[in-house]
Amino acid sequence: MEYMELYRNSFLFHAIRFEEWSNGQCIGNGVIETDIMAEASKSNIRFYISSTGNLKISSSSVFEFSDESEELILDRIIYSHEVLSADPTEPVECQLFITGSTVSGIRFTMLTPLRVIEFYGTVIEIGQPYRHVYKEQDKIKTAESIISNLKTSHRYDADKLMEVAVNHFELYSDASTPEQIKGVVESLKLFVEVYKMLTKMTFDENKVHMLLPKVYFFISICNLKLCNISQAYAVAKEGLVKVDEVIRDSVFENLPPNLIGADDLRDIIIHIENNYPGVKNSSSNAVNPCFIDTGIIESIEKNSPEILRDISTDDLEIIHDKLCSLQASLNKLFDKTGNRKVLDAKNDIDKYKYPLYAYWESFDLYLNSKVDPQVVNSPNYQAFKTDIQAGIHNLLCELEESSLFHKILRDDDVTERLVSIYNYIIDKTETLRNELVNNELMPQHTNIPAIFRRQTGNSLSLNGDSQIIAELPDMFVYKSNEHQRYEYETPVMGPQKCLRTIIVELNKNGCDGYDIQPGDGYIVKIFNNETANAQMSAKPMRFVQSTDSFIELRGYPLYAITPFGWQPVDYSSYGFFIHYTNGIITHCDLHMRDRNVRIEYRYTKLIESEL
Repeated sequence: MEYMELYRNSFLFHAIRFEEWSNGQCIGNGVIETDIMAEASKSNIRFYISSTGNLKISSSSVFEFSDESEELILDRIIYSHEVLSADPTEPVECQLFITGSTVSGIRFTMLTPLRVIEFYGTVIEIGQPYRHVYKEQDKIKTAESIISNLKTSHRYDADKLMEVAVNHFELYSDASTPEQIKGVVESLKLFVEVYKMLTKMTFDENKVHMLLPKVYFFISICNLKLCNISQAYAVAKEGLVKVDEVIRDSVFENLPPNLIGADDLRDIIIHIENNYPGVKNSSSNAVNPCFIDTGIIESIEKNSPEILRDISTDDLEIIHDKLCSLQASLNKLFDKTGNRKVLDAKNDIDKYKYPLYAYWESFDLYLNSKVDPQVVNSPNYQAFKTDIQAGIHNLLCELEESSLFHKILRDDDVTERLVSIYNYIIDKTETLRNELVNNELMPQHTNIPAIFRRQTGNSLSLNGDSQIIAELPDMFVYKSNEHQRYEYETPVMGPQKCLRTIIVELNKNGCDGYDIQPGDGYIVKIFNNETANAQMSAKPMRFVQSTDSFIELRGYPLYAITPFGWQPVDYSSYGFFIHYTNGIITHCDLHMRDRNVRIEYRYTKLIESEL
């Protein structure tokens, strides 16, 4: 195992001895048997101590990743917690002692009062998957809390604040959602504070600080991310002036302008002039780098699709795994005790999987590795599917009145989560039902619950007995289990046996993220069924032509919302064809003419069982 394998990575450490220190003196030591599990994410690492005994230390703690120069020090890895706490048991720093290529000890430092607890042992696993139910929340740190923390830890100066501001900005450099954009706002506040500090130093020392042009650069790029184009342009232009002033005041001869940020500032200016040619005429000479406009956040929230962010597909899988784990534990207990009530409780848990399976089946998530075939083939589950909404409501009533999990768990962490998930499923499927209930493509079979009714075949509805294809309906759904990519009409990569769902909707309400009016054409969407994610972003298209064998839709120039505001985009190179014979769909084609690419989506019954 290499030393760097442990850096910012998950691992399991088994401790056999501990020492506790305070005021430079050892106040306790001895033998301990405990596991310390580290679980790393993209921005922090969490530690879980299985047993703390009589030690006054929190069993879980989190440390945010910082700069490598601060974390890799000689023979150790050091992680710090940025937000100081008054809790005397919460660690503010964790040090991993490296011996050879492994960790031989872990030190946790607590404040109020200052104490250190060190655990000694060996690493027994590295890179293991998460074993705690934890979904990282990208909580935006405010500029005020960051500045307060730096002041408390006596690290508040221009250089350190600039370093922290740059690291904070890099976390949100690809911001697109309102929450991420808020991270850019907090970064901008930090750069403004650096600007104020350097401006004061410039006044006191009577020379322009060398770091100031780079601060102008970051203030400019933050404003560009916030779609404050005029502000970004004016700040960048002023930053170039500061470059000249730094060179004038510098003690160094022939100081290269690019060393202090001139090239970066010119790049921003050129980018803005090329994409916003009117900005040169609208920008005034006066500029205030401290001005912050957050209007873009409201704009993005208004134009972003309305989605349920509180529960994800991962959450459904996590609760399913929890139910299976409970059943496995009850099964072991039954093997030991032979208690029939234990077996009944284990079997009774099956019904709480029904809504999850029905949801996965309805939305074609194909989680075959998760689904228990005995459950889905059982008469009880089939009965549940005849009226899914009523079945879910019955389960909700049971959970509220007398939850099984209250009885079998000392600390019930299942009931509340199931209630939230069941309500989410009801809301989600009700939305689907409202979208599809009047869709003429949807088969009106009485044995299919209305809440989960979907198109089951790949044929268009016909007008009476005619074999001529009907006019494209309000919503057309096509499921493909195989597609072939063509480049310059030459097949490449071979047939791909993948599940895709194509939806063509009449534009009744516009399209989130695009400046288009309701009633203008159609919206084409392609989804990846394996990941339940969009395979292609929604593309507005208009009807072009129809023949006896195909219908053609094509994209057109329009405006789309981006982190840089409304930008012109041209989708004329995108085309979508629905091919049919005697009113029966044979395949669909997505054309990307600018790349000479065509993707043919088809449905093949022969490979249905393989998928």
